[in-house]
Amino acid sequence: MPNVNLFVEKKNAETGILYQVIIYKTDQGFDRAQIVLADSARMAMTSDKMHLLLTMWNGEQFENLQSTGFSALSVAGVPYDHETFQYKQFIIDFDANFNLMDKEMLAGLAQAKNMKQIAHDADSVTLYLDSLGTAYYHESRREYFYPLMLSKADSLRLCRQYAKAGTAYDSLWVSAMPGDKQVALQSAATTVQNMERQLSWRGEYIGDSEMYVRRHWVEWHQKMTLALSCLFFFFIGAPLGGIIRKGGLGMPTVISVAIFILYYIINVSTMKMAREGAINMAFGMWFSSMVLAPCGALLTYQANRDAVAFNFDQFVLRLRRLLGFRSQRNIQRKDIILTTPDYAADYAALQTIVADIAAYEQAHHLLRAPSYVQTFFRSVPDDAVSGWRSVLRR
Repeated sequence: MPNVNLFVEKKNAETGILYQVIIYKTDQGFDRAQIVLADSARMAMTSDKMHLLLTMWNGEQFENLQSTGFSALSVAGVPYDHETFQYKQFIIDFDANFNLMDKEMLAGLAQAKNMKQIAHDADSVTLYLDSLGTAYYHESRREYFYPLMLSKADSLRLCRQYAKAGTAYDSLWVSAMPGDKQVALQSAATTVQNMERQLSWRGEYIGDSEMYVRRHWVEWHQKMTLALSCLFFFFIGAPLGGIIRKGGLGMPTVISVAIFILYYIINVSTMKMAREGAINMAFGMWFSSMVLAPCGALLTYQANRDAVAFNFDQFVLRLRRLLGFRSQRNIQRKDIILTTPDYAADYAALQTIVADIAAYEQAHHLLRAPSYVQTFFRSVPDDAVSGWRSVLRR
């Protein structure tokens, strides 16, 4: 809705009633702005779909009656109209056909500009703010600082004169008439309020202009960081499928989503801090890229080495080693019966085995070269060694 700002605290979805409504209309100019407050309201479209009918109950309306220059010294004297109503209707121009918006309305947006235009406009506004800040400084010194210094010098000179005459400083205030005191206090309060109002407006204007510049630089950096983030995510996502051994498709998806959420949180947080001027603009806009680039390089390097990452068993093993937990072995219990050995019988058996080995060596000519014909074509079973093994095991 052009030239109309509408604020609604809450809405009843069933009845369509709006509560605590504030309307700010500037269709007649900013110096003839209208402010309407209502406890409740209802919106409806006209039959031609070209107007919005706003019905309000229990409210009040404020409107300036004449056009004035924006001077803090004359704001208090501007007459205005105050109306209290129980029922009121507004008809607001509203094209429900959603015609294309004029391109001139989007020309000032940073999203509609290229990098060269953004840099040019930001530099132009910065130069204007520098000159405006210098002008505000000299104007403030001329309007506030010098008059205060002159009045302070006059007061000190007057106090010295009364001190030489032996008159107390407070006697001036005590001897003044009540009407003069009230006029002096009201004049001082009015002067301070006017100074505060004008300086506050100047500060808000400078702050809004600086925010305009920072928004342009945020968009300038995003045109590069968003493009690079796609490239970084490629070098992160592609190696994940090759180095994650467990979980099939589920585990790489979980890891990818976790990395993206971490990137989103870092990017949005640092971008907002840079836009608010809390941190350096370049650092805030490129911090997320500085986090993604090492991750992509590391994962790509691990994939080229065919390394295994995100192995849960290896992770548990390294964690146990770090915490000092020992690995446990599964030992099966066995029943073993131990008897006292008969050393004399065992010695006699060993002597018999030694004699049998010597006889076996002579019978089979073990010291000679083997006969391949006998080994491969005329072999016969030989179980002599198995009998020795059973005796030795016993």
